[in-house]
Amino acid sequence: MLVQASAESLPADTTQDWLFSAAVAGVALTVWLVERQLAGTPSAFFNEVRRLAPELLALTFCLVLASGLIFCGQHNGGEAIPKQDEGLWKDINAEWPILKTADTLLGLQAMLRLVLLSSAVLRGGDQKDSSAFALEPAAFMLAAAVTRAVLLLLSPWDVYHLDGPLGGALNLGAELVAVPLLFWLARGMLSAGWARLASLAIASTAVLAVALSQRLALADPGSEHLDVLFSFSMLLDLVGAAWFLIRCCALGSNARSSFMAYAVFALPAQELLVAIFMLSSWGEAPFQEVTALVGSGRPFLVLQASAIAEVGLYLASAVVFTASVQFAKDDEERATPLFAQL
Repeated sequence: MLVQASAESLPADTTQDWLFSAAVAGVALTVWLVERQLAGTPSAFFNEVRRLAPELLALTFCLVLASGLIFCGQHNGGEAIPKQDEGLWKDINAEWPILKTADTLLGLQAMLRLVLLSSAVLRGGDQKDSSAFALEPAAFMLAAAVTRAVLLLLSPWDVYHLDGPLGGALNLGAELVAVPLLFWLARGMLSAGWARLASLAIASTAVLAVALSQRLALADPGSEHLDVLFSFSMLLDLVGAAWFLIRCCALGSNARSSFMAYAVFALPAQELLVAIFMLSSWGEAPFQEVTALVGSGRPFLVLQASAIAEVGLYLASAVVFTASVQFAKDDEERATPLFAQL
């Protein structure tokens, strides 16, 4: 019950402003990137849509399913809302009239992640020579997914499980299914050499040290490890996003694939949902600590900043990917004899 950790939240109009501004920014960026990638070839758009038809159909199914569950407005959390919390629950629904609760943002992200991972498995997103998702990014995302799964399995239903239409068993199932998919995508790290495995272990240890010192206080006394796991999963995702950008820069135009065309737009959209949740769900303005929910350090500042940074890293990856593809197309056109272009 993440949204019930605080009895107050941002006013409804402030929350709606966040959502509207984020949606407008996302649409504008997507239009610009698509326009740059197509580079004056109208038929290219329809060709790309046809290639991405499976992902678009799966994405549509997830959105329709989520919309249906949200429209029904039922509480699908692990436990029924206690009578003493019914008033708080009504207040939360009133402040989130469309999504019903901020937890819906995280539930929707978990569903959209499954579409991305399925696309990666089916389209060779684990190919180290053509996919920025392979090796370190997949490994860190696997570590984050395992951490989230362990967190949910160890956590009581009223602590770190999601409330609302997309919470409860649905969210737990989505997080558990993500683990074997990511394990398959990250399996290349097993043969990547000791140096890469050592760097993975060192980076994970450093992230764990940060998580230990920057944690919330949502769990009951004696269960502080749950708060550490939450911070650990968020920070692992950030490191995975950084590695994704590094690999996008390293691969350049070699990462021209249908999966990458989908991934560079899907990843920032998914993480934007997490950023909006982290910025608008705790009853204080962004980057302000909620004293009653602080376990150690300044976790709100760290987690909110990391969520924003993660969106920025994925947006930068989209720009790098689009620019690389465009430059490659320009080079191919210049290399093509004039008579072959006629």
